[in-house]
Amino acid sequence: MESIVHSCCQCAKEIKPGKSYYLCSDCGKEKFCSKKCLNKHREFDHPDIYTCSKCHKSLINILTNKTQYVQCPDCDNGEIYCKRGKCLEDHRRQFHYKDYFCQSCGNYLTSLFSKTIKFQTCELCGKSLGKFCSNKKCIEQHYRKEHPGERICAECNKFIHGKSFHCTECGKGIGKFCSQDCFNTHLKKSHAADYVCTQCGGFIKKNSFSCGICGESAGKYCSKKCLIPHKRDQHYDEYFCAYCQNYIKGEMHYNDTEAKLEGRKFCCDEHLTLYFNML
Repeated sequence: MESIVHSCCQCAKEIKPGKSYYLCSDCGKEKFCSKKCLNKHREFDHPDIYTCSKCHKSLINILTNKTQYVQCPDCDNGEIYCKRGKCLEDHRRQFHYKDYFCQSCGNYLTSLFSKTIKFQTCELCGKSLGKFCSNKKCIEQHYRKEHPGERICAECNKFIHGKSFHCTECGKGIGKFCSQDCFNTHLKKSHAADYVCTQCGGFIKKNSFSCGICGESAGKYCSKKCLIPHKRDQHYDEYFCAYCQNYIKGEMHYNDTEAKLEGRKFCCDEHLTLYFNML
């Protein structure tokens, strides 16, 4: 039985019996002696299938005998684009801008050599608004424009990257603060009566002290030491030893039964006795 001899459909070279050959998947029947001939056939006979949908250049590399192209993962239309060019980028810019481009600076969020997309999203708007590149200034610009009270310090106007502080006295309307120092500055300016010591003008960090006789109407103090001058000026007989004139830090000593000592207080019994003997 005589063997059937086939010829390459591109270069007409004889394909000897038993030698492998290539079929065009688009034609189905035509045979080719090499990948080079098959790709030439594809380039000229199927330009719509192996041509970039954007720049219309052939996607068949004659030197490597390979078709090099990429497809848009977001589209299901079969279109293909140059693998090492900006054609896919241009397609995404036109049809998928908010998924692949920074909404602030317009930069492409990926590259030809990486499939990873590095981006940030607005915590308040979510992905529905779009994405921002890894440059902190881009997301900062968005927050300054759309949400100044959420990520912009109400005191120094800097962008709040991490933990924020808010004033419980003013509520959310005043905004947030980027640091404890900025928050303290706000408290001094807006709530001096509650957070600034009446004596030294320092910031009251934790517990405040007030006069046991006057109450908070005489102001608040950051420490017991700062409260002493007020007691000296307003309540000397109540807090200072009548004999040595020193501030009574510990237990007070007095004698209510002796008319001469009525209203007098002393730091110790010895001073009480000495003062009584002076009278």
